[in-house]
Amino acid sequence: MTAMSIRDGRRPRSFLIRDDLVGAFEARATELSCSVDWLLGEAMKRLLADRTLAPAPPPLPRPSRPPVPPPPLPRRKPTGSFAIALRTADLRVVVDRDRFVIGRSARDAQLAIRDGNVSRQHAMIERGPDGWMVVDMASTNGVQLNGARVTRAPIRIGDVIGIGPFTILVERA
Repeated sequence: MTAMSIRDGRRPRSFLIRDDLVGAFEARATELSCSVDWLLGEAMKRLLADRTLAPAPPPLPRPSRPPVPPPPLPRRKPTGSFAIALRTADLRVVVDRDRFVIGRSARDAQLAIRDGNVSRQHAMIERGPDGWMVVDMASTNGVQLNGARVTRAPIRIGDVIGIGPFTILVERA
């Protein structure tokens, strides 16, 4: 096997080719007074253009017996869900996932708060083994829980989360 490379204007591309084919391409390139690169490129173009010249792909190996599907993953029972209400906009959103992001960006957050005091990904509501937590995601203006600034703290029904000028009340779903 011989390593060959073709330059197509962008970058060289390398591949392996049998030695007898290399010899045949070199002889034909000499006969046509052209480079092996050009000849290989033209041969590949013709092969791709004429579908009747394309060799049939080798058949895929068939398994001797059907594969056994893996057992289903055990479903974890949620520790409960709750709803959060954004009081200023009379919005109620049910948190039904393990991680729920609150922030300014509608693309990066599940609850978007359009305000310059709110970071793109400001805070996260996270479900853990001991219940729900509010996590500050390194926001510029911080997160408050019941009036105290927190970086990570457990939340319960009735707690008030402050994000920028907005107040979010934690309620039962």
